[in-house]
Amino acid sequence: MPPANKQAMDPSKPSSDRRQNERKPLRTTSYLRLPGSRPTAVRSVDISLGGMSIIATANPPSKTSCVLRVGLPAGAQGIKLVEVEAKVLHSVFSGREDGFKVGLSFVNLGAEARQAISSYLSSVR
Repeated sequence: MPPANKQAMDPSKPSSDRRQNERKPLRTTSYLRLPGSRPTAVRSVDISLGGMSIIATANPPSKTSCVLRVGLPAGAQGIKLVEVEAKVLHSVFSGREDGFKVGLSFVNLGAEARQAISSYLSSVR
């Protein structure tokens, strides 16, 4: 296997080096619901068709399944609310962000959510 491919698949690399979808900034309040918990407000950082980065006050364990509710700017329609299933990829405390920077991977992204995210991504330059 060529060295470039080994590097791309290297699990020691940060997940940002393994992203398959382009991410765009999304700065808004979203709501994260972990198993057995009520939804908690989180700050979104960026989004792609594959997942999202958020800042949370709690440190969710890696591989935890969750549900994320996100309001996406939708031009003349205002805000498009989408709810997606996700899995926690990583969570690292960030003093600069005053919380845990959490990487989420979307799971079973429905057609409506996919369309809303695609529309948002294409509207951001």
